[in-house]
Amino acid sequence: MRDAVLRLCKKYAEANKAAKVSEADFAALNDSADPALVQEWTDQEAEALRNRDVDEAAMDIYDIKIDKGNPVPSIIVTLR
Repeated sequence: MRDAVLRLCKKYAEANKAAKVSEADFAALNDSADPALVQEWTDQEAEALRNRDVDEAAMDIYDIKIDKGNPVPSIIVTLR
């Protein structure tokens, strides 16, 4: 049991550090995006959260699309 607690504490510290890095990256991405698109994505997110209990496909806005035909791997996030 003690080992499990120690592992969880270590994982928590790692996750906390990763969250701080992600927060800075997200802020940079958000600041560089077109404000009209950010508002559209915010509206889409709110709608998905409202509808997720009746239609699980509403959460598909979070799917990541990967273009496998491109020789240089690239991730294209398509928010519908």
